[in-house]
Amino acid sequence: MITYQEAVKKYGTQYKLGLALKKGEIKKIEAGVYSFGEEGEAGIIAARYPKAVFTMDTAFYFHDLSDVVPEKWHLATKRTAGRISDPSIKQYFESDRFFGIGAEEKEISGCRIRVYDRERMLIELVRRKNSLPFDYYKELIASYRRISEELDMDKLEDYINRLEGKRNLYRIIQEEVF
Repeated sequence: MITYQEAVKKYGTQYKLGLALKKGEIKKIEAGVYSFGEEGEAGIIAARYPKAVFTMDTAFYFHDLSDVVPEKWHLATKRTAGRISDPSIKQYFESDRFFGIGAEEKEISGCRIRVYDRERMLIELVRRKNSLPFDYYKELIASYRRISEELDMDKLEDYINRLEGKRNLYRIIQEEVF
């Protein structure tokens, strides 16, 4: 996926971009979003909101921690970002200080997207425990127990140290997962 500006830059002029569209070398997905192949909807969302990071249900699904297909795309944005009005997106506003920590690029449906890593998502899972259905929470904790050996503890501790209430978070994670 590329933006309109990137497409014009690649082809040199608007006219040449138009010729490439007619030849089928590139496709217009929607206003301002172009593609060379068959990316899925996640790629379109990532191109439409390049500063956002996939989080919560969507990230759990992308990391194979849950087999529940999210009903909406869950995106984290800075607290100062504009509100996303798309009804297929659930937006999470995060403080500028913590936004983006743990974001990584992952290939989904042939497209590179930004998604929070598993360690960051474990913290988010514990932080939002009370807002999740109990069965869903338990499924995710069981998934984390299965992969506990693969988690980067240094990274997890670094993320926890950047939050308030870190002792409580660390204690809950130790009790629930390890």
